[in-house]
Amino acid sequence: MHKIIFYLLMAISFSSMASSDVTGRWSPSCDDEEGITLTNGNSPVFFVVNHNQIVISMQTKTTKESIDFFLVKPVDLGSGGMKLSWSNFSKKSKIATLKLHEQSANFEWYGFYDEIKKVHSWVNDPDIIINNEIVGGGVVFYRCIK
Repeated sequence: MHKIIFYLLMAISFSSMASSDVTGRWSPSCDDEEGITLTNGNSPVFFVVNHNQIVISMQTKTTKESIDFFLVKPVDLGSGGMKLSWSNFSKKSKIATLKLHEQSANFEWYGFYDEIKKVHSWVNDPDIIINNEIVGGGVVFYRCIK
């Protein structure tokens, strides 16, 4: 996969907040390729959970202070991603939240909720969690301004 696979590409419809407040690139380090890109629109939301292993599409629910993410389906799976029980994972339980602040945001990953086992799985395994320090329950993202 190309360098872009490191991005968490997201297109979000902002019905309850001013789009100019949150659109653009957000990242734990603006020098790295990791992060998210928030834009206006109703395009699918894609999330690179693990490079070359798990890419998913997500739905969003936007509030004034945060954006909640919900699993739709896996889009691209490597051998590790194929071992997960995708048919058991809830589409109604949020898998992540982006809590918005003025010039930063806190990305909290909850994992995939297994409706059969009644537990979250893949909680500590995403690249964004492994590669960054956890502060206040999530990874701090900063607004990257060109």
